[in-house]
Amino acid sequence: MSIYDNYRDRKYARFKTLIKTIVGENVKNINRIPLKLYFYAFIGLIIISFYFYFQNHPAILIRTEISPIDDMTYNQLGLYDKVEFLDRSKLQELTFTLKVNYSNNVENLEVNIPQYFTDLLGSEIYLGAKYKEHNDAETYQFIHEAEIILFTGQVSREEIKKLLQEGNILLTWDRKGKREQQTYNIGETVLYTKQ
Repeated sequence: MSIYDNYRDRKYARFKTLIKTIVGENVKNINRIPLKLYFYAFIGLIIISFYFYFQNHPAILIRTEISPIDDMTYNQLGLYDKVEFLDRSKLQELTFTLKVNYSNNVENLEVNIPQYFTDLLGSEIYLGAKYKEHNDAETYQFIHEAEIILFTGQVSREEIKKLLQEGNILLTWDRKGKREQQTYNIGETVLYTKQ
């Protein structure tokens, strides 16, 4: 018997003990059921659980990425009078993405962002932005994207993150005649990247 066989037998014995604990001691002939069958049943149970969960709840992706401004964007900023005197190293680009996928069981989906980036960051940091929003009821998908130019000046990364933590996204929807909601914090999704 090799070391691998001994290790595998110990793992299998622990797994059998776990199954007996979950199912109960009354299970007979547990030694005859192959380990692969337990594994596949466990994976199948996880997949079914996710399926039923997302049938009744929207799947949300929120990403807030802050990176140094690239050359193309910087050249486009030359059109604004305010940017001419700003140091390029102090300019950042904030890319905000909110994607919501939902099933046909979710009705009347509403996305509410009470305080938006202009309010959260203030006019000293917030220079300008491009926004796109798309709500497609046929594919059950809502997308909101924003590309925002920031002038960080003397403001640190932690201070910007703290300012963004004041912003929340509220999702509300109807499911089986009952109103449900979830709240997400923008500041918790901040990610700084290098280009």
